[in-house]
Amino acid sequence: MQKLNDPTQLRTPGKRYLDFFVDEAGDDTLFDKKGRVIVGQEGCSNYFILGTTFVPHPDQLKRDLEALRAQLLADPYFKGVPSMQENARKTARSFHAKDDLAEVRRDVYRLLNSFDLSFACAAIDKHKLAEYVRDVLNPQGIRYTPNQLYDYMAGYLFNGLIEADMDCRVYVSKRGRSDRSKAVSLAVHRLLSKEVRSSAKIGIFTCNAWEHGGLQATDYFLWAVQRFYEKGDEQGEGRYLDFVRKSIFSQTMLLDDMPPAWAFDKRHLDNWSDEAD
Repeated sequence: MQKLNDPTQLRTPGKRYLDFFVDEAGDDTLFDKKGRVIVGQEGCSNYFILGTTFVPHPDQLKRDLEALRAQLLADPYFKGVPSMQENARKTARSFHAKDDLAEVRRDVYRLLNSFDLSFACAAIDKHKLAEYVRDVLNPQGIRYTPNQLYDYMAGYLFNGLIEADMDCRVYVSKRGRSDRSKAVSLAVHRLLSKEVRSSAKIGIFTCNAWEHGGLQATDYFLWAVQRFYEKGDEQGEGRYLDFVRKSIFSQTMLLDDMPPAWAFDKRHLDNWSDEAD
């Protein structure tokens, strides 16, 4: 595998390549400083989810998202909304499902549905993970580290998504902690090093979400999945998943014997576009 530092190095004439955009939802925390399980408590999610979106035409997606954002910012209806102000560095800069208004989210989801996107994710129940760490790993003298979790999740996430001889660019969304973004990038790199041929060109880049529409799309898909897992469907949270169902390629719940509560439209890489923007 040839590791590249410049995305333009992958623009080989006549060569097929893929663009994947990786983000996460939830957090990797299981225990407090005294070793007590704090999963599900305030500030600590019940699930950790790693997701990626394949975008056949990332430049067009970015342009359309920017056009939508400009249209929304110019709409008098949103005048004075805090998240829409330039100095807030939220919706005015890029779409982020957690910060965006419900009306904004609806328009973003509609736009995403107009593209042929394919989203995959791997989710883990942190309650079960904490039990596994406490009952299986700790007795063996193995301490839990988030990097182990990233390696484990990346293995399931990218399994079967990338063919051995394909060039690809993988963009990982920057998060608040630089070491966390780096750990996710390294996990993806280690996995792809095993899966692809030495002749394949692989670029893994850590980027801000506002730089790529694909990262904003992944954030929106992850938000829909996370809302369903964290809140259930009692409050109608499943409607977000229903709305983007056509874009979901695969979903895996790890450490869980229960099947997913909904069916997904499985797609195949052979049907995806070979051409770059």
